[in-house]
Amino acid sequence: VVLPRLPALDVPGQLAFVQAAAGLLEPHEADVAMVPEDCQGSSNLRVPKSLLDPSDILLQQVFGHGAQRVVLPHRSVLAFPHPDLALTTFNGLRRLGMRGSNNAAALGFCMEFMASQRRTDRYDAEQYADLQRTMFQKVLEVWQNLADDEAKIRLLRIPFVDTQIHPQSTSALDLLPYTGTPKRPPLSRSLPDVASWLVGQTVSTTGPPLYALCELVDRHAEVAPWVSWTVRPLAPRDFPSSGVNHTPTMEDVVGHARRLVGLLDLSVSGEQWEEVRKSSLAVLQKVLEAEEDRTQLLKEIRTTKVVVVDQGYGGATLVQPWKLSLALKSNRPPLFAVPDYLAPIRDELTALGARDLHHGGEITAEPLRVGGETMLTLFSDGLNTFSDVTVMAGDRSFYLHRNILMAHCEYFRAMFGSGFQ
Repeated sequence: VVLPRLPALDVPGQLAFVQAAAGLLEPHEADVAMVPEDCQGSSNLRVPKSLLDPSDILLQQVFGHGAQRVVLPHRSVLAFPHPDLALTTFNGLRRLGMRGSNNAAALGFCMEFMASQRRTDRYDAEQYADLQRTMFQKVLEVWQNLADDEAKIRLLRIPFVDTQIHPQSTSALDLLPYTGTPKRPPLSRSLPDVASWLVGQTVSTTGPPLYALCELVDRHAEVAPWVSWTVRPLAPRDFPSSGVNHTPTMEDVVGHARRLVGLLDLSVSGEQWEEVRKSSLAVLQKVLEAEEDRTQLLKEIRTTKVVVVDQGYGGATLVQPWKLSLALKSNRPPLFAVPDYLAPIRDELTALGARDLHHGGEITAEPLRVGGETMLTLFSDGLNTFSDVTVMAGDRSFYLHRNILMAHCEYFRAMFGSGFQ
């Protein structure tokens, strides 16, 4: 009898009805607008399930509490109940559908509000960092209780994480940090593997971009950050490990390998080079384990500067895998010995172009003799057989032939094939 007449009552009358009826109505009877909202302008009536619980601690952290709480716009998707509503009514409204932070829709609404306020003075950097971490932990807490895949997808696709709040650390993971906007495929209707999803729309800001949870790579994972940190945003350092972040693809791995050359323009410490070695090994292992497009992947990585080799005095540089030689025990540019950290994949490096010269032995300065009178003549009478290269050893000069040296010696093949003068 009263519900149809509620809009005609003044706010005190509406509040009195809700306070009296909240404990009496059943959820199926409360799917009507009956609760005055707290909003900018005139107050509307809301159904209980479109209300946010004012006593929820996380909602208080996001929107404020009491007189400091944000007054949401008139047509906001969710709203708080009128501030004059008695606290004793909240239990009844929760039973009728009022949403707390355990609700996926309320969590998503919080994320969107945070993102909209990031470039304002509502939160300082420390507050926002604490709040985004708390929000992520809440998502993980309620994740298993969300039976609806669509609800999970919506939470994963809302960009609200600022990865640039914390000061840069001394880790190699903060060298060449990714700051762009990832490519996002269309939203799917299924959820076969949440960790591999990359969906959502970036919030438009004038500052650094904000990222959705499914765009972030778990910084604490054993392999994922080391094969993608330059091409994918890493989760903030205070985010716990989870299974809802982005799983790097082979496209990420190859892109990351290509970007590592940018380290040569930076001042990289010895400890950071150790981490880059870990990244180098992880990249090469991923490529060698690939099954799809394996030939093309090997071809691309073969000529990419991704292998860390020592230069002495604690320094290091990056070289292509094809410049490695399994026969060398020390670096002899343009060829390099296989670094110790690549020992787990040493036997597989030939697939990436590493040279295997008779499976051992140092490359010596003595000319490579091949049986047969023809080859012997070419070697002993180089001046009269169109020699095109002179090799000097001590006080002796050998007049040799470039094509024959390249055919029989990995060292000379690398030298002449790389444009060495």
